[in-house]
Order: sequence, then structure tokens, then C-alpha cells
Amino acid sequence: MFVKLAIPPGVYRNATPYSAGPRWYDVNLVRWIDGALLPIGGWQKFSVAPVVGTCRGLFAWKDNSADAWLTVGTSDRLYVHEGGTLTDITPVGFVPGQTSAQPGRGFGTGQFGRGLYGTPRLTGSGLVLDAATWSFDTWGEYLVACSTSDGKLYEWRLITANPAQVIANAPTQNRGVFVSEQRHLVAIGADGDGRKVQWSHSENNTLWAPDATNQAGDFLLNSTGLLRCAVKTRGETLLLTSNDAHTMRYIGYPLVFSFERVGTNCGVAGPNAAANVEGGVVWMGPDARFYAYDGALRNIPCEVESWVDTEFKKLGQSEVYAGTLAEKGEIWWFFPTAAVTKYVIFNYRSNTWSIGELDRLAWIDRGAWKYPVGVSSAGDLFQHETGLTDSGETRVGQIYAESGALELGNGDLTADVLQVLPDEKTRGDVSILFKAAFTPNGNEFVYGPYTVRPDGYTDTRASGRQLKLRIAPVTDSDWQVGTFRAEVRQSGGR
Repeated sequence: MFVKLAIPPGVYRNATPYSAGPRWYDVNLVRWIDGALLPIGGWQKFSVAPVVGTCRGLFAWKDNSADAWLTVGTSDRLYVHEGGTLTDITPVGFVPGQTSAQPGRGFGTGQFGRGLYGTPRLTGSGLVLDAATWSFDTWGEYLVACSTSDGKLYEWRLITANPAQVIANAPTQNRGVFVSEQRHLVAIGADGDGRKVQWSHSENNTLWAPDATNQAGDFLLNSTGLLRCAVKTRGETLLLTSNDAHTMRYIGYPLVFSFERVGTNCGVAGPNAAANVEGGVVWMGPDARFYAYDGALRNIPCEVESWVDTEFKKLGQSEVYAGTLAEKGEIWWFFPTAAVTKYVIFNYRSNTWSIGELDRLAWIDRGAWKYPVGVSSAGDLFQHETGLTDSGETRVGQIYAESGALELGNGDLTADVLQVLPDEKTRGDVSILFKAAFTPNGNEFVYGPYTVRPDGYTDTRASGRQLKLRIAPVTDSDWQVGTFRAEVRQSGGR
């Protein structure tokens, strides 16, 4: 008899492979479009030399002449890229920061009066030294920037021979910066106060002292957390702390802005862990849960939450980086694990999830820049969704999709898979492999790989009560896989 192997799109990883059943369970570098499985686009390196330091900030914009600029913020430097040239515009006196999050240790950590005087404290104090991150926006056509390690507000006026300059009269020891729709320059975590929001007069980013003749001002959030990021969305700005969420809306003179807490126990993992998508904000929390706000706050059910929670190196919350790929309806989160950087993708149009491993520390979608851009831990810049390779190198061996346990037999009977028939959506070169077992925790027997034949008939030989199906490319081609059918013969139990 023929059996359909109709595995629905998306990954389910909140159970064992047996409990996951006919769902995709373990994948890398794949996505689903209209129900079909295919590889994510390739990437090409475009930086002549790597940037110095660890990248934790990307931003792209166009100036008044429609020239596209890309800025790269690292733990040590600030760069701009335009016309094929990467230029260092690091401000004079800039204070570098942590390349990655580290546990607090040394003198001055921990509670006062605990431990012996003169003895440096080790891990366990609860203090975390965050990785240095950047926030960016534009003041007209000029770039404004702030690094968490340095805390100053900078402006850069498109002259590559000049470094970015400190904005006069602006607060210091800030955690981030953005520009309101009314052209106020806004600092979050201003003056070293993790709950303070401070803004300049409209149209004047050097006027910060409030009086009766201007709209400069500040506000102290009533929050149980510390400000981590601000995301502009439709008609308001969402302020996310380590524990809750607040909105900031322009209301005009004399108060200028109103503030409202819209959620608790919904903090953001780090300064770059939130993204604006189609009129709403989506973010990853420090608890490896996912949240969305589009006028109302909600938790996003995640079918790979257990995997993220297990893999996520919680110390590295400040290293989480969210990026969008709007044309595919995807949000990517890159997050640290004990050894490598992994990612989780949420497709908000199909409500599906995917997972994998990719060495990227920062990401920005196409828009002002022609392609999505990602930066590796080595400091190399890559344009994504172009071609099918890794800068000309094959990705065969990295791309795969493996299902949970498929029970193709009836009850205790063994299923013998004799032949596989792919549907018409399969094109290019892919192979299939079966991992068969007779009990959920029993030994697995590997059958294959078998290269899918273009005539639609692929002979196989696999036998077991539970079988996992694994699909992988054999060439760097634009393959696509829909529903399979398998010829199955049932035999006695074992």
C-alpha cells in the first residue's frame, strides 16, 4: 500500500522524537514556503577586511542624495560602509566594552559586608557584565548612535574623514538612543539611571534643559526592571525593560509624552532582542519565551521553546540579536549557547518555527541596503539571500531536515518501506534517509541515503515500527520538497 508522508511545515521540539510524531524535529538552514520545504538563501562575504571587535549593532539608511549607508557597531569601534568602502568613524575617547557577557567578579561585586576584605569575589555574585551593544537612528540624514559601554550620544554627519562627535549638552551614561516622530532625540537609561527616559527639545538635539519655552524633559518609569531597548511602532514607542513593557506616546505641551505600563513579567532578553514587524513588536524574553505587542500584549506560543530554553546560555542575554526578513514573514533570533551561535525563526504569517546553527552576531533586513546583512564572530560582513552557497563554498552537509518518529505500520506490525514517490514540487538533487527503530528508545538502524530519482520512483529499503525521515541536498541547487508517498509493506512484529 502507499502511505502519504505529509509532514506539516515547521519544527516541533517540545517533546521527544517519538512524542513529536509526524512533525519536523531537527533541521538546519531550511524554511517552508506555501507548505514546501526548501533551503534558506545563500550568503556572500562583501567586507574586504573584518571589523575590529565583536559586532553588536547594525543599521542602514539613505541620505538626502539617496546614497545607502551601513553602520557597524562593535565592542571596540564604529564603522560606516558606503560605495564598497568600510570606514572607521570611532569617536575620539570612545570607551570600548565587553566582547561578550561575563559573570561579575573581582572587587566591588556582591553584597556589602559579605566575604573577607581584600579578597576578590568569584562567580555567584549574581552580577553580570553585559556585552557592549549599540543603538542607532537618524537625525535627518545624519547618524546618531550610543554604545552601552560608553554611554555618550554621538552624531555623525556623513563626512568619512571625520569621526562621530559627542552631542553637546546631551546626558551621559545612557543605555540607548532613538529619535521620536516629532524629532526629539531620546535617551533611555539616561544619566546612569536604568529607569530614566530623557529627551531634547523638538528639532534641537543639543537643547536638553527643560523650561517653559521648550519641550525638553524627562520621565522616571515606575518599573521593576531596567530599561534595555526602545522600539518605534505605529503611533508610539515601546520601551522594554528587563521585566516589563511600557508605551511612550507624544501628547504635546506641557507634558510632551505620556507613559503607560502595558505588561509585566514580559521583559526583553537584551538591547537587540526585539524587532518591529508589520505594525507590531516581537521579542525574546530572558526566560526564552516570546512576546508580541500590537496595541495589546500577548505571549506567542512557541513549538520549540524547550529547545531554546535548553540551548540558550542565559548569561548571554545581552548577546541575543533579533532581525527580520520581511519578504518571507520571518523573525530571526541569534542567541549564544555553550559553544556556538544558534538561531530560532518565527514565521508570523504561517505561525511556524524553525531552528538551526549559524555564526551571526548581528543582522539587518534589506531596505536601505540591497540585501539582508549579517556579521560573523570573526567580524566578516555577509549579504544574505543571494545565491545558494556560503561565499562560493558548498553548504552540502550543513542543510537537512529530520522528522520525528513516523509510525507507518499498523499497531505492533513492522513497516517495510520499499519505494518513495516525491510529488511534483521536488526539483534539483536531494537525498532521503530513514532511521528505523522498533521501540522509542531502541537502537536505530540507518537506511540510505537514497538519491531521489527525477522519474519519480526511488527504491528504498527500511524496516521498523518507528521511522525518522531525513532529507538533505546532494548539490547546492534550488531544491524544493512537498509531500512524499511511500510504498509500505506490513510484516509481523519483532
